Amino acid sequence: MAPKPGKHTPYFELVDAQSMAGCPICRLVYKATDRYLDALLYEAVLDPTVRAKLKDAHGFCEEHVEMLQRQPGRALGVALIYRDTLKELLQTLGGARVRSRRLLSWGARRASSPTAERLSAARPCPACEIAATTERDYVSLLLAHLSDDALYAAYVAGEGLCLPHLVAAVRGARDADTLRRLVEPQTARYEHM
Repeated sequence: MAPKPGKHTPYFELVDAQSMAGCPICRLVYKATDRYLDALLYEAVLDPTVRAKLKDAHGFCEEHVEMLQRQPGRALGVALIYRDTLKELLQTLGGARVRSRRLLSWGARRASSPTAERLSAARPCPACEIAATTERDYVSLLLAHLSDDALYAAYVAGEGLCLPHLVAAVRGARDADTLRRLVEPQTARYEHM
């Protein structure tokens, strides 16, 4: 059994998030992703390693592009990211050989086309990777400390977890007491609804 993680800043953020509207894990994932995007645009957009990673991912997914648009004063950083991505996509499309001017069998060839493979991102959205890691870490932290009175009291008083995070937590629960402490307050919330 892994040692119980200490009570550091993430623990206290998790306790505090219980008192806010909505799923605390969702809130903390959004906060971490927003911080990542802000830091990236503020200080890392010129880093060649970061730029290569973003180019391989073809930028960000739709959800995180939306978040980028809400970052004030960062238009230049966003433009630099997408300049690299668009250049690569243009090179790929420019190098594609068109076998026929007619696109009669476009749908049948699309899945196996070398051009389609080169147009596909080589890695997932970097912000999605941050979100997934943050989600996993906070669910694990919740489970590790659900026996603590302060966190449990905040969890009981809060609005609880959204269904995807509840499922992740139930899957991660390693003992009957943790599962009980996780499920009982959520069951009471559902019954109240």
